[in-house]
Amino acid sequence: MNAMTRLPALSQPLAMAVDAELRRPAAHPDAGPQPVQPIAPHLAAEAERMARAAKSAMMPASADDIAAWIGPLNAACRNPQSAADIAAWAMAVSFAADRIPRQAFGPDALRDLMAASAFFPAAADVLAIVQPEANRLAAKLRALRAIASRPTSAPAKPEPDAKPFALTPEQQAALAAMKAPKRAASVTAAARPAHPGHLLAGYREQLARGGLMADAARIRIAKLETDFPELAEPVG
Repeated sequence: MNAMTRLPALSQPLAMAVDAELRRPAAHPDAGPQPVQPIAPHLAAEAERMARAAKSAMMPASADDIAAWIGPLNAACRNPQSAADIAAWAMAVSFAADRIPRQAFGPDALRDLMAASAFFPAAADVLAIVQPEANRLAAKLRALRAIASRPTSAPAKPEPDAKPFALTPEQQAALAAMKAPKRAASVTAAARPAHPGHLLAGYREQLARGGLMADAARIRIAKLETDFPELAEPVG
């Protein structure tokens, strides 16, 4: 049996669009044409490709295809047929199934037929199994064609690059005037040296705490008391 052509796999967005199309209620004959939502250009293009690729899968199965397809069932039924009988039977089934796509004669359909048939099946038994799948495939192909024929939405325009915010000369001058007093105060505070008395008090606290920095504090206290004798602590 020649390998059955399969419908190509759809992308997830297109599969969702096909499902929505299948669920869309049919328009009433008196209501006139119903508006449809535009679709993205890339989805319309994919639907067109998938619809074209599905044509070979929708071709009717040949008698040779059907004869090879029924082989496992013939080996398992209670009244297996000869090769000549199967060839004649397949010709009759292909005549009855001339509007059923070849993909409907797949492994799942054969398993269902084998489960339902203890004896070699008649053409009506085969048609009862493959017809629902044929209907599903035909509806899917119609949905693909409907999606491919929809008007496409315009691609989204890229957002313009945001321009950097710029102050006018007047705004720059006002901002500089506001910052000037704060800047001057910070510069003055940084430039003003610490009062010797404050330094001396800090070193004396450090000496009183002891520890690794006590010796360094003692040296600095001696230097400050030498430079500023009026700040020296009285001895006694």
